[in-house]
Parts: sequence; C-alpha cells; structure tokens
Amino acid sequence: MINFLRYIKIVVNGITLDSDQFNIEFEVDRSSSSSANGAKIKFMHINDNTYNLFKIDHKIQIMAGYKKGIIGLIFLGTVDDIEKKLDSLTILATESNDKIKNTVVNQSFTPNTRQGDIVKKIIQDAGFQIGDIYIESKDDYQLYRGAYFAETLEESLNKMASKTNCTWYEKKGLLYFHPKNYNPEIVFINADSGLMEFNKKNDDEYVMVSKLNHTLDENKRVTVEYEVGKKIDVIITSASHYSSEFITECEVEIIE
Repeated sequence: MINFLRYIKIVVNGITLDSDQFNIEFEVDRSSSSSANGAKIKFMHINDNTYNLFKIDHKIQIMAGYKKGIIGLIFLGTVDDIEKKLDSLTILATESNDKIKNTVVNQSFTPNTRQGDIVKKIIQDAGFQIGDIYIESKDDYQLYRGAYFAETLEESLNKMASKTNCTWYEKKGLLYFHPKNYNPEIVFINADSGLMEFNKKNDDEYVMVSKLNHTLDENKRVTVEYEVGKKIDVIITSASHYSSEFITECEVEIIE
C-alpha cells in the first residue's frame, strides 16, 4: 500500500485532528503483563491554537489504518504529559485507568445471585463499560449466602476472578472478564493480509511483524500462516504499533 493511503486520526476531548491536516507520528506499546499501556504522539508544525487543545488528564484516542481499507482504534487513554518544542508537540499518554484502583465498591447481593451477574453489576455500577464477560457454566454458580463488597473495584474483581477461575483486564477503555485460556475471536493473518515477518525468538516465543493492524493487541489469539499451507496458533503477549513504518510488531507465544 502506498504512503498517501495511510491515515491517522487523533481525538482529544472530542476534537478530531487527522493526518490530512497535520504531520502526525505515534508509537503505541501494549502488553498483557503491564498495567499501563502507553502511547507517544508527536505533531509537527503546529500553532498555539492546536497546542492549547491538549490538557493533562484529557481523554485521547489514536485511530489508524488505510483509507481504502480498515481504520480502527489502536489506543484509548489519558494525557499524562505535554511537551512543546518550537513548532512540534509531543504527548505522552497511558491507557491505565487509576479509577479502577480508586473506585470503591460498596454493594451487597442477595442469596443465590449468580457470580456472572455480580461481576456485571459491580462493573456497570462503577461506571465502566464492558468489553466481554464470560464465565464457564461450571464456575458461574449461585452464591447461596449472597455476597458483600466494601473495597476497591480492583479488589472486587480480583476476588471474583479467583472464585470463577478467570482473569480480568482493561483494554481500550473496556473491561474484560473471562477464563485465562478463553478468546472467542481468533484473527487469521498471512502474507496476503499483511504478514511481513514471523521469526523464532526462543523455544516458545516468536516475533511477528505485519502492516499496521489495529486488531492485533495483547491477549488476542492469532492463526498465522507463515508459509503457504503452514499454520500455527499463537497468543499475543505484547504489541507495538509504529506510524514511522506503519507496522505492528508483536511478541507471541505458541498455543499448545
């Protein structure tokens, strides 16, 4: 794909700035082992009016892709730092939401309430959006004594994850709660869909490089056709998106 089809859109505090108007660069690093996915965004040749649009703690989104393809959300976080040099502007942002650690849950549930209903209720009442909740039927049993929570949302979710053999995480502004080996959405990638490199890092890990692809992020399962007719199933442990080469580079582990 040629360069002029590449497209970047930054949304900050409801205002859209895109690559048709500005020279924009970004790097996004996402990892399943990190509580704070990060982004670095740089605008070149801006004026004071554009600079003044950005404030600490403002919500910021990065969307990117190809004008004749798919443009999708890569990052949704909060502005942490703003640095202006001459006519350039650099923004640092994180996707970690401190509200999860600071929000207090103070709720009780009647006897025989299902665990899945409890998880859904405490997330929604805390003001968060749900990406996906799935608990296997053998673990989604009714709590015959009910339940009571007087702690942070993080502590409440950790407690429920332990009871249901699940894990939970926030990604792109949504909360996910499901078994550790669960992922209903499996992405397929090969050379025709953007795969550029697939190289072994060690016995269990590979490095996968593709054309920029917003669907490739942490905890995503991928079927990789690394050669014609040769496929392998992996899970992404970290993903980085770079506007400079318009690529996505992932570290992945083999799924046995």
